[in-house]
Amino acid sequence: MNRPYLIMLPGFGMNSCVWKRISEFLWKDFELIFIEWDNIDLLDGFKQKVINIIEEKQLSSFSLLGWSLGSLVAEEIVLDNLWNINNLILIGGTSSFIQHKEEGYNLGWNKRIVERMKSQLYKNPKATLFNFYDSLFSDEEKKKGYNTQFLKIMEDNIKIQSVDSLALELDYLIQKDLRNKLVDVNIPLLMIHGEEDRICPIEATLYIKNILTHSNIEVIKSGGHIPFFTNPHDCYYFISKFIKKHL
Repeated sequence: MNRPYLIMLPGFGMNSCVWKRISEFLWKDFELIFIEWDNIDLLDGFKQKVINIIEEKQLSSFSLLGWSLGSLVAEEIVLDNLWNINNLILIGGTSSFIQHKEEGYNLGWNKRIVERMKSQLYKNPKATLFNFYDSLFSDEEKKKGYNTQFLKIMEDNIKIQSVDSLALELDYLIQKDLRNKLVDVNIPLLMIHGEEDRICPIEATLYIKNILTHSNIEVIKSGGHIPFFTNPHDCYYFISKFIKKHL
C-alpha cells in the first residue's frame, strides 16, 4: 500500500535539514515532501510555493505539518479549501505571531521587536540568526546541550540563506493574522507544543483550541520551540497515534 503524503513546512531561517531527527521516524508512515523557503520574493509566495508542489506532484490527498512560520502557511492552505487534506499538524504553532494588544491578544511578539530583528539581520545576519536559534530551546534543553548540537548543524545552513529572503519571512510573520479565519478549519487538527516555548507561547495553541474544540493538543514537558528536534520519538508517537485515529 502506498504511504500517504506529508508535506513539511519549516520555520523562519530554516531549511529541511531541521527535520532530520523526526523524519527518520516519519518515513515509516509517510511519503515526506520537504518545502524550502528560498527564492520567494512576495508575501503570497510562501503559500504559492506549497501550491506549486501540490500541483506539480498532482497530489490527490495529503497531510500538512507546519512548524512556527510553517504553521501559518499550513493554515492558509487549509483555509483555501481547494484540496483533499487529510490532517493538519502544527508544531509550535500560532494563528498570529504578532501581538494585537488593541484587541486584547498578547500571545506573541511585539511588532517592534520583529522590526528590530529585521534591521539587525542586515547588519549582522549570522549573529542575529544564532541568537534566534539559541532561543528555540528551553533552559532544561540547554542543560542537555541541545542548543549546541543544533547550532553545529545550522552552521552550514546559514551560508545559503539570503538576507532579503529572511527579511521577507519576518514580514510574513508580522503581517499574517489568521485568528478570525480559524473557525473555518474543518479537518482533523493536532497541535504539539513545548511547555516552555519562548517563541510561540503555549497560550497561542490554547487560543486555537478554544476556537477549534475538535482539535487535539499534546504538550512536551519542559520543551522549547523545537520539540521535534529534542523529543523526536515523543512527537512521532503523538503524530502516529493521531493519524491512526483519523484513518
